[in-house]
Amino acid sequence: MRRDLAPTLFALPPIITAAMRKQLAVIEASMPIGCTRARNGWFGTAGRVGLRDAPLLTHHGLARVSYRGRNPRLLITAKGRREISERTAP
Repeated sequence: MRRDLAPTLFALPPIITAAMRKQLAVIEASMPIGCTRARNGWFGTAGRVGLRDAPLLTHHGLARVSYRGRNPRLLITAKGRREISERTAP
């Protein structure tokens, strides 16, 4: 008998929630530096992005991790900027 694997977190359809948009706004406001990796998450000048939320943003292509320089940084992508502008436009 064959067992089907349970759907993983990344197998879910790409649904952008209000919390994800809020975290994208934090990354956008922290640019050009972005959010740096710290003990309990990603911290930027505009706020904090949760440690468990960053993989969802990177998986959907809304953010990326840059390893250039001393510490890894979470940066917003063009797709993430479009997502913010589409939702905030009147």
